[in-house]
Amino acid sequence: MLLISTCGTSLLTHDLSADERNKFARLANKKEQDLSREEKKYLDRHAADCGEKLLQASLEQARKMSAEINGIAAVYAGQLPQGTSNRHIFLHSDTYMGALSVEMLMRWAQNNGLNNESKTFPGLHTASLESFRPAMSEAARWCCEEIAPQRSTRDRIVFNLTGGFKSVQGFMQTLGMFYADEVVYIFEGSTELLRIPRLPLSIEAATMQIIGENVVLFRKMAAGIPLDKETCRDIPETLLDAYGPNAYALSPWGEIFWHRYKEAYYGKAFIQESPLPEKISFSKGFLADVRQFENNPQKLAELNERIDDLTQYFLGNTISIKRLNFKLLEGNPVPGCTHEFYAWRTGGAWRCFCVFDEYKKDLCHIKKLGPHLK
Repeated sequence: MLLISTCGTSLLTHDLSADERNKFARLANKKEQDLSREEKKYLDRHAADCGEKLLQASLEQARKMSAEINGIAAVYAGQLPQGTSNRHIFLHSDTYMGALSVEMLMRWAQNNGLNNESKTFPGLHTASLESFRPAMSEAARWCCEEIAPQRSTRDRIVFNLTGGFKSVQGFMQTLGMFYADEVVYIFEGSTELLRIPRLPLSIEAATMQIIGENVVLFRKMAAGIPLDKETCRDIPETLLDAYGPNAYALSPWGEIFWHRYKEAYYGKAFIQESPLPEKISFSKGFLADVRQFENNPQKLAELNERIDDLTQYFLGNTISIKRLNFKLLEGNPVPGCTHEFYAWRTGGAWRCFCVFDEYKKDLCHIKKLGPHLK
């Protein structure tokens, strides 16, 4: 089982007076650099005391100290598993108190033989909606790319949403409809577990139709290229977020749907409209080379993904450079081409060969698709 627990600060605040709780509430969204020396010293000392108490506590006592542990223990019916077959991820806020809390939880988990790790995203706090939105988008992308593939390799994926900010819990509840087999909470004031099974969704057909009719626009926005309102007028507003005067990008919900359904379109055909036409163009010769794979969904999907990687490369995002492997050709092995990048690696490594425009120096013409040069 993969158990993902949203984490708050209950370990730090469970036994505080009302005045102390108010003080902690004022510090809840601060990062380390935002704290005064006195505030940091106070939090560190308090966290050290709480951490030691937690390690010495029985499971029953630990459940009273921590909402997150209460939820974990309830999932296992009060008997923590032994061994490393189960995996635990603590999803915590991007704050100093969040980091202190998850550090204590991980020490407790390790002390109890649980296989665990932590995860956060920049902006995952409630100081401002402006910073929270991109954090939600990153969480959606993480669930799609890293969590969803594990549903076929593990017995269950469970979201434990007992702890954490309510806004984070609400968003993870929505993600759970797509990526978890079960979402659980502790019933108010008890140790009983409220279980919400994965619900069948009836929105798939409508969503796939919207994406299919606007796949190029979804692709652009997923790459971080904003569009004006007129361009994306046929996309429902719930899937869009405004990021400036007449500039729209995918909302976290739009990100969820795009990452969930894009493979269905990437495997159908090579998308011949460049996502970044001022930087990337496709020649007739290249498109003719691609047509020989029109009945190979896997290679088409990988090729579309590599064009996404190339888009990110030209936008200055280095996250996919290794997978893309965009590089200068040595000598003149492909007449008229100066650079190459991976098309796909499976079933024979093929390359895309390209050259930069003589006059528009930053415009890359992709001219040929062929086998790896020996």
